[in-house]
Amino acid sequence: MLFRKLSTPLLLVLLFLAGCNTGHSLWTLVWSPSNRSLQSNSPQAAYEASAYAQRPDGTTLHPAVNIWLATGDRPAIGLALSQLDASSQFFSAGVIMVDPGSRWWTLTDNISISRPVPGGGMSAAQEEGRAWTLPPGTYSSASIDVPDTPPGGSLQLWVSDRGQEFVLARLYSAFPPPAGSTGVTLAGQPGWLTTRSNFTVIALALDTGIYQGLGTLVFASNAGIQQSRLLAAQAASDLNDLLPS
Repeated sequence: MLFRKLSTPLLLVLLFLAGCNTGHSLWTLVWSPSNRSLQSNSPQAAYEASAYAQRPDGTTLHPAVNIWLATGDRPAIGLALSQLDASSQFFSAGVIMVDPGSRWWTLTDNISISRPVPGGGMSAAQEEGRAWTLPPGTYSSASIDVPDTPPGGSLQLWVSDRGQEFVLARLYSAFPPPAGSTGVTLAGQPGWLTTRSNFTVIALALDTGIYQGLGTLVFASNAGIQQSRLLAAQAASDLNDLLPS
């Protein structure tokens, strides 16, 4: 079954409920352009300089940790995961691309959620009903559609009560293999695998089977290489059951 795009009011309610799991209001990701946001700079440099964590009181600071996940080149695009606070409670996944008017990198879309208190989120078994075999624990999760203007696609973020994070995106861009990556083929889809900090990142070009022509699948997690390969393969086999249409 295809998931419908969440309306803004519904998404806000879901994010509020996720924040309630920790007993705190939700931190969010905001964008404050600087000279490093110019198109002539890399998307990773633009993100490091211009992505800020916004506390519930409106004050901002740089995220405690940024994990750069993948860089696309047709069109130019970037995907990152941020741990917003030092206590590892709030996370955001963001997509950036170049604004055609200003020629600056800008935050196209992002999603923010909070880590559930022990036992306070959705059980792994319930998430497994959506084609997953997630590690034991409970989860906060939310998804959005990236706008129909380029790059287009979908984005989902899961955070567990046992210190694990998972990002799944489908984006209409080509993601060339970064230096040091390893070639992989999962669920019949070719791509690459690399590690960044303690995260495994996998990108698969969706060019065969029923998902042919739907862009690139990017999966990232800190659950280890074997678990990440398994989840990426499951996602590539059952996209309709995991991401918004």
